[in-house]
Amino acid sequence: MLPVGHRVFKRRRKDNCLQNTLPFFNMRTLIFFLTFLFALPLAAQLSDDFSDGNLTDNPAWQGNPDHFIVNAAGQLQLNAPAAGSSRLWAPVLLPDSAVWEIFVEMDFAPSNLNRLRIYLQLDDPDPDNANGYFLEIGETGSQDALRFFRKNGASETLLATGTPGAVASEPAIFRLRVEKTAAGAWAFKTNYAGATPDDIEFEIFDDTFAGGNRFFLLECNYTASRTDKFFFDDLAIRPLLPDTQPPVLAGVEAVSETRLSVFFDEKLAPDAANPARFSVNNAIGNPLSVTPDPLSPGTLSLLFDQPFESLKTYTLTAADISDVAGNVAPTQSADFVFVKKEAPAPADLLINEIMADPSPAIGLPPFEYVEIYNRSAKIIDLAGLGFDSGGDPVPLPDFVLFPGEYVVLCDADHTAAFEPFGAVVGLSAFPALVNSGARLTLSDTSGAVIHAVEYSDEWFGGSAKKEGGWSLELVSPFRICRDDNNWRASENLAGGTPGVRNSVFRDDPDETPPTLDRAWMDATRPDEVWLFFSEKMNQASLADAGNYAFSGGLSLSGVVVPKKEDGVVLLTLSENPEPQKKYTVTVGGDVSDCLGNVIGTENSADFGLPEKAEPGDVVLNEILFNPRPGGSDFVELYNRSSKILEVGDWLIGNLQAGADTQLVAIETPFLFLPDTYLVLSESPANIRLNYEVSRPQWMLKNDMPAFNNDAGNVTLAGVAFPDPVVLDAFDYDENMHHPLLKDAEGVSLERIRPDLPTNASDNWHSAAETAGFATPTAQNSQFLELSPGEAPQVVWLPYQNFSPDGDGYRDFLSIQYTLDEPGFVGTVQVFDTSGRLVKDLARNVLMEVSGQFQWDGTTDESRLAPVGIYIVFMRIFSPSGDVRTFKKTCAIARRF
Repeated sequence: MLPVGHRVFKRRRKDNCLQNTLPFFNMRTLIFFLTFLFALPLAAQLSDDFSDGNLTDNPAWQGNPDHFIVNAAGQLQLNAPAAGSSRLWAPVLLPDSAVWEIFVEMDFAPSNLNRLRIYLQLDDPDPDNANGYFLEIGETGSQDALRFFRKNGASETLLATGTPGAVASEPAIFRLRVEKTAAGAWAFKTNYAGATPDDIEFEIFDDTFAGGNRFFLLECNYTASRTDKFFFDDLAIRPLLPDTQPPVLAGVEAVSETRLSVFFDEKLAPDAANPARFSVNNAIGNPLSVTPDPLSPGTLSLLFDQPFESLKTYTLTAADISDVAGNVAPTQSADFVFVKKEAPAPADLLINEIMADPSPAIGLPPFEYVEIYNRSAKIIDLAGLGFDSGGDPVPLPDFVLFPGEYVVLCDADHTAAFEPFGAVVGLSAFPALVNSGARLTLSDTSGAVIHAVEYSDEWFGGSAKKEGGWSLELVSPFRICRDDNNWRASENLAGGTPGVRNSVFRDDPDETPPTLDRAWMDATRPDEVWLFFSEKMNQASLADAGNYAFSGGLSLSGVVVPKKEDGVVLLTLSENPEPQKKYTVTVGGDVSDCLGNVIGTENSADFGLPEKAEPGDVVLNEILFNPRPGGSDFVELYNRSSKILEVGDWLIGNLQAGADTQLVAIETPFLFLPDTYLVLSESPANIRLNYEVSRPQWMLKNDMPAFNNDAGNVTLAGVAFPDPVVLDAFDYDENMHHPLLKDAEGVSLERIRPDLPTNASDNWHSAAETAGFATPTAQNSQFLELSPGEAPQVVWLPYQNFSPDGDGYRDFLSIQYTLDEPGFVGTVQVFDTSGRLVKDLARNVLMEVSGQFQWDGTTDESRLAPVGIYIVFMRIFSPSGDVRTFKKTCAIARRF
């Protein structure tokens, strides 16, 4: 819609019809009329093309003529001696209907310091106190336009503004034609290339000042470097010929379900506002009322009692419409379509494609862009919506997006580059897109989120496409509540699909209910509980306090739903939880994800006041330090205590001797519950891609220290002043893997027993192949449970048969022991039934009070021992010299 007072339509030239009226004049009247007609141009017109080379005759210019010259090109040129202001004026007998024409060139970019005023008419040659109208070119900023003012003495009123930026560049060139009728209808036509001005810049109505003895004046304001940079030519002021043409119906716009704006090409007579003169087909009929627009001559507002249907074509008929000159138009008609625009609800509009790293370009313009898709059945106007990449929202302009359509958002300077691909909206302040990790948000006029996505280059899936030139595309617009598995690199050979359906599109509806992943609370704010869900949620459903219940006598006092957090809610308690007590929160009712799937049975989470971790409370349980190519390291922790621990102030590091110390803070607040696991990785998405993850809510994305592929250290520490407290530490080595493992890439080291020392090499083993070579968030495939029933024995085997085949079931023999005092030294060997030594497991090693030795089924020659029965022989020496020997029978078996 065009702004009020700036309606644009084509105006037909209205020719003099004197020759058609001459037969009705008598001779006396004819002589008088011809005398007046030929006398008027001589008195009323002002014309100067400066071809005579002077400013003193025909016409005689006054003011500061010594500041101007006629140059070799026959143009009027400013030639002032110094910075300042120069005026040039001439008197003119101005008719009430007049035409002004002029060519202007300003050989610089206009500004508030270097500007031009063209006073079209003044009642005094001193403009400071005169009345009249003027045009101004030059203002602050970079959007300079033709601006039209009315001047009442010292008061100046802006009446209309032309195209923003049209005269902002260097040089500013335009040819202007201004038409004014006796009724006060102004039409401004321009051509910014200096050719014939055919395009209407704007139209306005103002009849404050009429013609008569008036003055035309040019005023140049300039700095020292612009004293000769103003040029003028082809000046003409003459009468506007009489109006003999009837008004033309120029257009119709349906502004609402019951209101039309009807545009004629000139000011209408008062009787045009008669409802009987208008009608609309399709059972709409005559309007209830017709109201002229006081700011836009020729514009009428028609109100109907019957509503228009959206996207249906109607015809408006107008009969016997006359202008102010009395010209009556024949019956005219114009078609129109009402478009019902609706405000978008959450998920109606989607961020559908992201080109964050366009270089090197594959087959698309080398510029950033974001594609918006209308997945709703609504017709949506983008005007007033906001788009941001983490900063303040950038307002979107007026643009109507129909159901199922796409529009590309990009920088305004790159609009033309994307126009061949479809609809484009250029933003003068398009938010910069980082290559990974930014949150893009599309919000409504109130700031509520319509759609948001925090994209990552991990979504390229390890592909070389992440290096640039390829977009990320939304896979299914029907599974938008989970981002990380619903985005992929474009498969289009151009590198993306701006303006059309995504190359990875899949019609895959989301019918999976959301889950409550975890609850969290801060010991310093014991009346607040934060809930984290598995996906983006319907924020209205989260706000209902009746959807939450607590165990242990806790009750709810309030609910806060953060606007920028799609799957998070803050619950305020009426009372504080008791220390060292576990509580459960249960979510029910109509709580649903962003697509309306109601929460299912996984709707509870435990929480409590967190306690400080002490050494021994949590242990390192699994580490992947040598991932597959393109993979990511991870470290798994196990809470073997009975405490609820807060990990948000812990550190994880590589403190390997002789290497640079690397300590990284764990940044995400997280309640670590007893007998649960927590996995830390820079890319949980990559871990889920490569391994079975049974509890993704037990994974945290976090920066990690570098872990060497051959050997290194993992240290977990709690922050304490002045020095961190080491909670657990492990010196790993690739030789801890099973010796017959062909390739250790992508295979984790698993802890066998959480109660045995971390740095006991026999307490670690390669993850089983049948478990996928790693078990993040689950019990280790090589976990060996303590056998309390056998604890009174000095040496025992938890099981006698084992099969070292990497299937996760008894892949090694565990030789466990419990001693009655420290200081024992032991030797452990394996013999076959013929008494031949097969494997030296330990020779004269200092033993712990409780521990284990491990036989992986290999011989001293690093070959796998054959199937059969073997004898484990252990000899231990006490500190007092007592010698004890033990023999245990075992067998290597094969599974078929």
